[in-house]
Amino acid sequence: MDDAPRTAGPHATQPDPWQDRRTIPMPAAIAEIFSLVQALTAYGCYLAEILKYPTLWRGFTTVAQFFGTTDNRAIAARVLRGVMRLDALHDMLLRRAQQGRDLVVLPPRPSRPRAVPAAIPAPQEAPKPKFARPAEPPLTLLTLPSQEAIAAEVNSRSIGRTIAAICLDLGVSPTLCEGPFWQLLFDAMQNYRGNLTSMVTELRRRKQRFESLDCAGQNLPWPERTRQGAQAVLGFFIGATSFPPMPAATAGPS
Repeated sequence: MDDAPRTAGPHATQPDPWQDRRTIPMPAAIAEIFSLVQALTAYGCYLAEILKYPTLWRGFTTVAQFFGTTDNRAIAARVLRGVMRLDALHDMLLRRAQQGRDLVVLPPRPSRPRAVPAAIPAPQEAPKPKFARPAEPPLTLLTLPSQEAIAAEVNSRSIGRTIAAICLDLGVSPTLCEGPFWQLLFDAMQNYRGNLTSMVTELRRRKQRFESLDCAGQNLPWPERTRQGAQAVLGFFIGATSFPPMPAATAGPS
């Protein structure tokens, strides 16, 4: 458990660079995304801390099902990457805001027209060999990309795509979110070219993979499937302003 990432936690306060520019109003669209970034960062930091003690956390499997594994170290690596992406997104948004450049809603990418079959079949060519993409190495705390690499990725992607990637890193599912908060995430991905369908499909695959695991053999409870059940074991929805305290056995010296 000592390999899990250690963070300052969601309740740590940091200076807000925007406070030095009070004469310039925060652009409206950026302000909306900022609120999402802050809420997701708070959740990611809380998750990184509580994941160190999976057997003491009643909500572990309810969250873990959206990662497709009960390996808390593997989950912790994804969560830390999500927090790193959030940090890079925060910095990128702040630079835009300081330049007075608000976000612009992007139209959906045009779909490619389907090819019309020719009236006379063309002679078939020999099929070209297909080259399989090399499998990406498993993400671990030792193989995490640098913050510079994460920042370069975030700066080269659409904001909607980055938010979708962050949601997958943190295992964010509608089941775990406050209704209005999920709607804001949905709108952000739709407005800024995030692949919402792909994200939801991946979450579904993870849940199916999780169902094949032997939770009972690991002395773990089965995950809650409903919003009401998730809230009961977690004590919050993602998007909430506060989180319950860590289990008593996890508390450090006072």
